[in-house]
Amino acid sequence: MTAKTAKEKLKWEFLVNRAYLPFSISLSCFDTNKRYLDKVLPIPVEDMYASYKNEHFLGQNGLKAFSRTQIRKFEKDGPRFLWHMAFLCVEAGKKLLKLSKNFYSADYSDESNKEIADALMTFCRAQRAFSVFLLYPLSLGDFFDDTITKIVLKREKDTKKVLEWKKVLTEPVKMNEGQREQLAILKLARNTGQKDKFENMGDKTHREIYDYLKKYGWLQVRWLIGKPANVEDVTDRLKHLLDENNVSRKIKFLEDKPKKTQKLTKNFISKFKINKDDEKMIQLVKEYVFLRTYRTDVINQTLFRMIPILEESARRLSISYDDLLLLSPEEICESLRKGSLSEDIKIEDRKKSWALFRQGDTVTIFQGAEADKFAENQGLIRNHSALAKNIIGQIGYRGVVRGVVKVVITPNDVRKVFKGDIMVAVMTFPSYIAAMEKASAFVTDDGGILCHASIVAREMKKPCIIGTKIATKVLKDGDEVEVNANEGMVKIIKRAM
Repeated sequence: MTAKTAKEKLKWEFLVNRAYLPFSISLSCFDTNKRYLDKVLPIPVEDMYASYKNEHFLGQNGLKAFSRTQIRKFEKDGPRFLWHMAFLCVEAGKKLLKLSKNFYSADYSDESNKEIADALMTFCRAQRAFSVFLLYPLSLGDFFDDTITKIVLKREKDTKKVLEWKKVLTEPVKMNEGQREQLAILKLARNTGQKDKFENMGDKTHREIYDYLKKYGWLQVRWLIGKPANVEDVTDRLKHLLDENNVSRKIKFLEDKPKKTQKLTKNFISKFKINKDDEKMIQLVKEYVFLRTYRTDVINQTLFRMIPILEESARRLSISYDDLLLLSPEEICESLRKGSLSEDIKIEDRKKSWALFRQGDTVTIFQGAEADKFAENQGLIRNHSALAKNIIGQIGYRGVVRGVVKVVITPNDVRKVFKGDIMVAVMTFPSYIAAMEKASAFVTDDGGILCHASIVAREMKKPCIIGTKIATKVLKDGDEVEVNANEGMVKIIKRAM
């Protein structure tokens, strides 16, 4: 950070609350970088980013600039523009996944420090280039929601039916990796048969579990937070699934879901004689809802494949892998080339507090007291009220249940959710599925009808309230609440002692 900007208070817009580490956010924070944006679609946005205490900020009006630019292009060029953007995202994702395979299978033990640093930066530049696709689909959420609402309201006036049709028209036909994983573990449960078989698992069952872990273990690691699923995790989930005694029904539901969704969509188009333009918009929205998960699946799978080179880097710098993730890529590579950790990096200070600032291509990590001072100077410290008695949000899926709150902020928190708990999160992700299977209801800060929590709630038929904005700030582990998803309200029954 230059002397000028260290003193100057910049104008920021709150983006999202997410748990990141300095290493992973140092890659994703390039989502507004002009050099990468201009290669896809130039956006008139401030080329800067900031993070502090899991809260992340763009330059003022950043999301509006993304949305406005794309909508104007859509109005000029029609749906083909947005289909082209979707194509670019998928193709870029394929290239990044292909590159990461090489890193995952490589042996770094004989490589020099310089060679490891060069390889690491090659990957980081590729991740940063792909990060621009984080904001293109995200910023169109309100536009697509409004578009689908208008399409439905032209034909349907009943409020409940409007909501149900919107769910149908925004449901993707393509399966994401989280849904594939759900199907895989359900089939594993069906093949296993009975709970008592876990006591004496045969070689075949062991092989099936290891094959499952090889393919889907990465889903439990999000932004390099969390640990890959292991055999114990899998057997615990299998026991829970077998407890519910409806494995075959769930498998059929997930296998039939794409065709059922497509059939219901065609029914809407036929029943209301939908014109071609509106039909194309419906298919476009479905693609973009799929992309919202696809792009983060790509990032998290490729980050997971970087673990071997990161572990080797940590070994050479004589620090733990967890401590290495408190560094930016530039700091890691500079230290590797030098042969030791740079003197100005204070790991213990970063464990207490850290903040990130990016302007252009330059990333700065602040640590300890200087991180708090940076956040205060830039106005990044937000006050959250924890005094609310009732929490209001949107209905993701109807129903009413009571239970004990478990707040899930990172994949590490998934293991504390037990059967019947109310899972409260900023937003849900595929890495949270194991907890969602056990929970009786979901409550989130963020999200709309297009979000992951809504889609999973409909699949699992569990009450869900989304977009509360404050649930994770107001509720704590052990609170007893009633989730009334018929009215979009969470009522606090009893506070944890």
